[in-house]
Amino acid sequence: MLPGQRHQPKPAYDKCQAALLKHRKRGDAQKAVDTLNEMIGRWSPPPTAISFNVVIDACGKAGELHLAWALLGRMQQLQIPPNVVTFTSLISACGRAEQLQLAFSPFDQMQRTGLAPNGATSNALIHAHTKAGDFVGANQAIDSMRCAGHAPDAKTYTPVIHALAEAGHVDMALAGLSSMVASGVEPTLATFDGLLRACIKQNHAVQASGHSCTPPHQYDIAWHTQVRQLMSAMHACGLQPRANTAAEAR
Repeated sequence: MLPGQRHQPKPAYDKCQAALLKHRKRGDAQKAVDTLNEMIGRWSPPPTAISFNVVIDACGKAGELHLAWALLGRMQQLQIPPNVVTFTSLISACGRAEQLQLAFSPFDQMQRTGLAPNGATSNALIHAHTKAGDFVGANQAIDSMRCAGHAPDAKTYTPVIHALAEAGHVDMALAGLSSMVASGVEPTLATFDGLLRACIKQNHAVQASGHSCTPPHQYDIAWHTQVRQLMSAMHACGLQPRANTAAEAR
């Protein structure tokens, strides 16, 4: 025990852990880091991997990638073994920052320590590929996920479909949706809503620029056909579009 530290009673630990969760929910990464540092300085034994994981996740969601990596170093300094959640949170943080190559580092470290990636880890790596616009890599990562025995779910497919549509590859996004359904994965409202909104955004951009590969009348027909197909697919899944999305799609 270091000078100034004292044993941490469970109620005090629970209070600090609740504060970390509150800071993460509010998106205040710095307060989460400050609270964790206070726990490290005041209490013995130090916080567990659970506390570190909450703060690493908070930093990743706030775009504070350097803080997330610094926390991994602090864990190692305190001899707190990182776990699957630790490395998955770091991969997610790298993905959000569009640092695909950096995302491979925690993935490799995880495997070197003998930890097996789970479905959430695979999803995080797939999303990192997607954020970087590497759709071929995302597809390969989905195949690797299956080979590892983890079934892709709606959380796997939805961000990929959205990113394809937002990048202007609507046909590929629709093909991804078809592949999702063919794999036995039921799309969620978020899947359809994001795809619809991306289609609407692309249509607005084409109308504003006046540039299209097809004549305006044909393009309009094709776009409305696309929207009707999406609406029909939603209804087939027992889903209704959000009111504002449906209004924009008319």
